[in-house]
Amino acid sequence: MPLRSNPRTPSSLACVPCRQRHLRCDAVMPPCSRCEQSNVKCYYVASKRGLRQKATTATQDTRNPATESFDSEVSYTYPFYTQTLTPTFSPDISVNFNNAMFPDTDKFTLDWLMPVSQELDQAFPSSLDDEQMSGLSSIAEDSGTIVTTQSGRTAPISRNIAFDPMMKLYYQNFHASHPFIIPQKALGNSDLARLLPSYLLSMMQYVGSHFHPDPSAKDRYRKNAYMGLNESPEATGFKVQAMLLAAIVDHADGNEEQAGYRLKSAVIMASQLGMQSGSFGGSNSYGNVIFEESWRRTFWELFIVVHLFKTFSGQHNCDDIQLSGYQDEDLLKMELPCDEATYFAAGTIPKSKTLLQLQNSWRILDNHTEETFSSFAYRIEATRLWGMVQSANSRHTAFMHVDEIELETLDIRFATFMIRLMKMDQCSSSSSFNDLGYQMRSQAQMFTLLAIIYLHHPQSKIGLSPWKRAPVCIASGSPSFPEGTVDELNHHKNSDPHSLKALRAAGTLLNMITNSVLNTSSISPIQWTTPFMICAVTMSLMVHVVDAHHHALCHSPNFERNCKKKSFSTSRIELGMRTLDILGEVWPLARSVKRQLLDTFHEVPI
Repeated sequence: MPLRSNPRTPSSLACVPCRQRHLRCDAVMPPCSRCEQSNVKCYYVASKRGLRQKATTATQDTRNPATESFDSEVSYTYPFYTQTLTPTFSPDISVNFNNAMFPDTDKFTLDWLMPVSQELDQAFPSSLDDEQMSGLSSIAEDSGTIVTTQSGRTAPISRNIAFDPMMKLYYQNFHASHPFIIPQKALGNSDLARLLPSYLLSMMQYVGSHFHPDPSAKDRYRKNAYMGLNESPEATGFKVQAMLLAAIVDHADGNEEQAGYRLKSAVIMASQLGMQSGSFGGSNSYGNVIFEESWRRTFWELFIVVHLFKTFSGQHNCDDIQLSGYQDEDLLKMELPCDEATYFAAGTIPKSKTLLQLQNSWRILDNHTEETFSSFAYRIEATRLWGMVQSANSRHTAFMHVDEIELETLDIRFATFMIRLMKMDQCSSSSSFNDLGYQMRSQAQMFTLLAIIYLHHPQSKIGLSPWKRAPVCIASGSPSFPEGTVDELNHHKNSDPHSLKALRAAGTLLNMITNSVLNTSSISPIQWTTPFMICAVTMSLMVHVVDAHHHALCHSPNFERNCKKKSFSTSRIELGMRTLDILGEVWPLARSVKRQLLDTFHEVPI
């Protein structure tokens, strides 16, 4: 018989089922929240350790554990915000930033952003048997909570979905790099959670399962995610979000053909729904500004990911992917996403600014205008500038003519944009991962550096491609390399500004990785970055491989200096390869690219 809670009788800190499965127990009696969700018989045994001593005058605890624990688990510290934001969807949930200057306070923590290894040891075991997997992948109907069950059936949804282990892994590890789904704080609200279809939740769980230490978790969640996505006939914004998630993950898993198909389907559906129009967000927001902001972010995320796919994907089916329904001038008038701190707090969303305002901010006398635009906005502008480089390269290839004025204009634009990014970093509270805008600023810088490489590499003297097969990441997006002998390239390279700028950009890109690894204030591993970092590292490595190859073949009188340059390039190559090792722990594409690079090294002496 299960022991009943009694004010005069202390209760054990963990029930027997939770102890047997090595799971964290909230010791609510009867039953505990985990047993209630899993429909497991909950009972306790008397113990001399770990007992809760209650006063004899104590009364029965009538709090709601789900609501209270959610506020404590999903909380934030923003050193640069001091106001209280109250979500529009619930007057009972608020985030107080008045004590944000005291990060050691228990209430204001970033526990949901802590490294996965610390959370996993306490939250759930490193391997899953069938019974445990069933408990994680489905929640009992009688608790009013659900995800997709192993049979593929669905059940009602409640606020407890925010506590699902795989959902927590999604928000801990992936969401900050592609923040277009509603934030975790909003997911804890039952009224909003019920609006999300089960196939979207299943896809989020599948993404989160990539970060679980047991590889079998990913295999099991994959079946549910794609079954729900394929069986859903509806054409909604939620379906676009699910397909966009699937495209990103398929790309990172190395399934390029399927990834291109998913992205193309998402783009077509988004265009049919009119997600590019300003009215879509308001008419599909269910009266909530969080959803309106989520739809705005979904369109811009599509805009960014489409460009990344057209650049990095080796599949030709990505070449004709094009967001339609708007002109370039319409793009400048579209509203930009808000800052990450406001969005993650699920609070009041301020009036949005436009891309045109961002571009014309230099005309404003106020020197602090950079602070008024979100990190996401700069990520969008970096993508747009990168697209201008790709268009210029296409015209140069088609007309067999390089417009030097156009190249110089783009070069100046990038120099100016890098200054603005540095200014924004100065405006931010820190440059570590616990700064919620870090991932967006980091990607904006990454896109800018890649654009500089793509701008100068085709015109440089280090553009010779000595390998037979380029890695999959740059199979379709690599620049057309100019021809020339090794002696000619080495003779002119040091005096060639295009070569120097391409090498400098590639080196700065790898320096970003070094800073992330060596930043002791960071609480996030390199795996938390976007999966597209894999292809960015690969492109940078290709530049350094060619450079090291030229130094290895050059026998100039200044032999000692040449050896130092070769050693420098080789050290950067090693850094990039180690980074691929780390990313490969989560994403199979990194392992595949590394194998291709190793094959290249057999062909090319470095």
